[in-house]
Amino acid sequence: MPNFKYRAINTTGKKVEGILEAESSSQAAKMIGSDLSIISIIPIGSRTTISEGFKIGNSLNIFKPRVSLKDLSLYARQLAVLLKATPLINALSTLTNQLESPYLKKITREVQADVSKGLFLSVALSRQKDVFSPFFINVVKSGEATGKLTDSLERLSSFLEKDVKLRSKIKSALTYPIIVVTAALIMVVGLTTFVIPGFAALLIEVGVDLPLPTQIVMTFSKALTTYWYIALAFILVALYLLRRYLKTETGRKSKDRLMLKLFLVGPLFRKSVYSQFARTLSLLLEGGTTLIDALKVLQDVIGNAVYEDDIKNIRLELERGKTLKNALSRSGLYPPLFLGLVGSGEESGALSEVLKKVADFYDDEIEYTIASITAAIEPIMLIFLGGMIAFLVLTMFLPLFSLMGGLQ
Repeated sequence: MPNFKYRAINTTGKKVEGILEAESSSQAAKMIGSDLSIISIIPIGSRTTISEGFKIGNSLNIFKPRVSLKDLSLYARQLAVLLKATPLINALSTLTNQLESPYLKKITREVQADVSKGLFLSVALSRQKDVFSPFFINVVKSGEATGKLTDSLERLSSFLEKDVKLRSKIKSALTYPIIVVTAALIMVVGLTTFVIPGFAALLIEVGVDLPLPTQIVMTFSKALTTYWYIALAFILVALYLLRRYLKTETGRKSKDRLMLKLFLVGPLFRKSVYSQFARTLSLLLEGGTTLIDALKVLQDVIGNAVYEDDIKNIRLELERGKTLKNALSRSGLYPPLFLGLVGSGEESGALSEVLKKVADFYDDEIEYTIASITAAIEPIMLIFLGGMIAFLVLTMFLPLFSLMGGLQ
């Protein structure tokens, strides 16, 4: 059995090294455990082959395939259907044969092996944290505790399907302006790189006095064509630094806070948070999870740092005996309608059902907001694109007007 030398970082940020005896780098990564963040795993006494490099990459989450929410939704749905007709072990075996993804097949075989050893399904899934989120695992766990695993999986599948649709709608709303802005930038770069330089040379040769707007555009064009590599390097460095910053806690909070305040799309992001908050909490409560534990899971899946911090505070307020409505109202992040419905759900003892209706309401609101954004953003984009092109064309024609006036 080969030896592997590993380098990692512990919880205090200190680098540690060691040597393990394992069959593969993937097994060595599992032996290291989750307390250490792995930097590298290198076989001792042999060169790293391409296949071994991919194994190392998988252990470091570099080349590991991603499982989409749509795949997870179908996974839960298929497993729920199979459990109605056969025991869990047989259901997992059949599911493995039905799956198209080789990666999911591999994961399901490992889950089946763990369940065969006597582990609960939720425990087996928790050993595949790269695929199954804490929310997914918690819903399965609550289904096991109540003896309604099939129902929990069906509710989980429905939840994920709605989440996929919600994300798809938001992406579609943001795709159009991104495409228009990109097209505008390409057009500007094309004009300033290929058209304006030749036109400028002709004007200079004729001896026309260039107006200020034309001089500015020509200066920009000359700088872009002469020092394009510097501009490209600057853009790449800026993108790299921005990406590094957004990975920090401060950067992530700044980005999420900005997203909630953006013109037009800010309300869309806020409503999506309200919908996810209500639907996730409803599903967890319906499965028998306590409110405080459900909020802990929600904190990991809400996807917005601003609301993650708020959920921490909400949990503390609940532990002090406050109601959910009072805890929510302290931050000012939730609208009166949301708070009122949550309060009525608490008073009636049907919080889970009310939250489900709240989520449906905000799903409808999201569709209305997307339609409003699309209707508002089309003329804005057309004005933006038309104005940019008109400015460039005008800067080229102004010298001609001056020349024609001089001839007269």
